Amino acid sequence: QLFVHTKGAMALPKTASVPIWQPFAKGKWPAGLPRSTSLSRSVLADVCAALVVGLALALMLAPIDLAMLRAGKPESPGAIASLAQVFGDCFLRPLSVLPAIAWTWLTFSGTYAVANVVRSICTARQLPPAVYVWLFTTVVQCVIMCLKDAFLTGGIAPPLAAVVVWVLRDLSFSLVVFVLPEPLSRWFTSKGVTSVAGVPIQDLLQILLPQPLQLITSPLHFLGVSYVAAATAHRQLSLAQHLHTAFREFWLRVGI
Repeated sequence: QLFVHTKGAMALPKTASVPIWQPFAKGKWPAGLPRSTSLSRSVLADVCAALVVGLALALMLAPIDLAMLRAGKPESPGAIASLAQVFGDCFLRPLSVLPAIAWTWLTFSGTYAVANVVRSICTARQLPPAVYVWLFTTVVQCVIMCLKDAFLTGGIAPPLAAVVVWVLRDLSFSLVVFVLPEPLSRWFTSKGVTSVAGVPIQDLLQILLPQPLQLITSPLHFLGVSYVAAATAHRQLSLAQHLHTAFREFWLRVGI
């Protein structure tokens, strides 16, 4: 810094040769000022992106998810009737749908935030991200999804049988969505396929791979719902009755 002297007085200090639009000379950050690292900026961006994407997905998918939870109960009139009831509630009783939107937002945002943050940390530490992403997202998703589905189905803690089948559901989901696309995209890239119709191959795999997985995860999902609904109503159902509820309207539920 230079001090500009006047006759008999000393003026305020000013920075020499630095325009107002370039506060730090030669592009260097002053040592005395705090500086965020690229990793912290990446983590902040990952969390913000997950919150925005999670909210958008929650607004679109929460009513459908709530309807499918109601359709999974043994006494349910069916998937179509449950969808009509929930979409009617969205307009007539919107407050009744808000818990589903909040839980779904937490589910998507938490899962994607953890996946993105872990991937950023692994990249910064030069670690292979696939296994770490799968482990962390599986734990977070299992916890949030079990609590969400149990609360929205019966408002109780999920029984052990429901937790077991839902953990199997979430293990398979996180493996297919967060782990398999990366090695598969590397294989396609090695064969010269980097995109399809302008869509990056890894993004395309993340969209397409979960579709056939619904054939497995949907029955597991509704089997857990059946266990929670029975526990809420204090009913004792046989395994055959639970399986009947889980596989009822199979193709309709998978399609939805």
